[in-house]
Amino acid sequence: MGFNPPVPQRDSNWEIRVAVLLSLVFQVVLIFAGPLRKRSSSAFIRFVIWSCYLLADWVADLALGLLLNNMGNIGGGGGGSGSIGDMAIPSTAALRHAPCGGAAISGSFGTGGGGSPIIFAFWAPFLLLHLGGPDTITAYSLADNELWLRHLIGLLFELSAAAVVFLCSLQGNPMIATTALMFIAGIIKYGERTYSLYSGSTAGFPVSILGEPEVRSTNIPKLMQAYSSRVRAGLVVDIITIGDREAYGHVDYGDGAALSRLEYEGADEVRAYDLFVKFRSLFVNGVISTKNQRVSEAFYLELGRRDPMKAFHILELELNYTYDMLYTKMPVLSTTAGYVLRFVG
Repeated sequence: MGFNPPVPQRDSNWEIRVAVLLSLVFQVVLIFAGPLRKRSSSAFIRFVIWSCYLLADWVADLALGLLLNNMGNIGGGGGGSGSIGDMAIPSTAALRHAPCGGAAISGSFGTGGGGSPIIFAFWAPFLLLHLGGPDTITAYSLADNELWLRHLIGLLFELSAAAVVFLCSLQGNPMIATTALMFIAGIIKYGERTYSLYSGSTAGFPVSILGEPEVRSTNIPKLMQAYSSRVRAGLVVDIITIGDREAYGHVDYGDGAALSRLEYEGADEVRAYDLFVKFRSLFVNGVISTKNQRVSEAFYLELGRRDPMKAFHILELELNYTYDMLYTKMPVLSTTAGYVLRFVG
């Protein structure tokens, strides 16, 4: 006894085509409408993005399930006996003894023996790309990031389903190399989404942004405990930061010469990203150095006097980078490994 997959009805071909086409439409909508969420407060736009975000995964899973149910029919398998033209169609009994419930595949991109087109086997890993989602949106809310482990398990099951469909269509398949490459791209794409969700979760966000702290946070509780105990004892206590006071303690915020040594170089995007990297640890109750705090104060006070709108623009860019860290694939794309994976993909 062995595994004998059911022989599906031939009229399921149009269902597969519609499901794959719908999945592609949802992906296109998310690619272009995803960034609108952070620039528009329209309830209609948010509803469209939310609907497409939920339906995209569901339709891709549905299409993959239809392909899995139809795997015995891909490339020439059929549910009955007879012939089409000069091509003989094997009977159901013969199909049960054929590899994966199918018959020998002939032809290229056609249906071969009257079954489903052989390109259906290529669509299985293609759907993994859809499940990986676009770069513009990986999570609709912070709660979605907490489901990263569910997506990881889903990757294993959906990869197994796509592999079964592919393996059952190997005989006579002219697209083996193309499908294998699509598998690699699909796994990378789905893996990027899973890691991005993890990076935005409660467990992964501190790990992804803190790195090596400039000030040892383990000493802060002890310092504050000692400070509080001395204050309660009625002693005069002062906290002195060694190394920063001489260089940054007496900055004249209105002095252009002093500001020239503190102002960040480069375009607004570069300045905003530099500030974001230095201060993003505040989102996870981290510690920043006194140097970064005072330099930032000097920069914004002087820039606010000269060009207030530009100061607000840089703040807007900082918030934009924060949004990308939580809701897009920026945690992957901003790393060296992400560049390599994107090149391979």
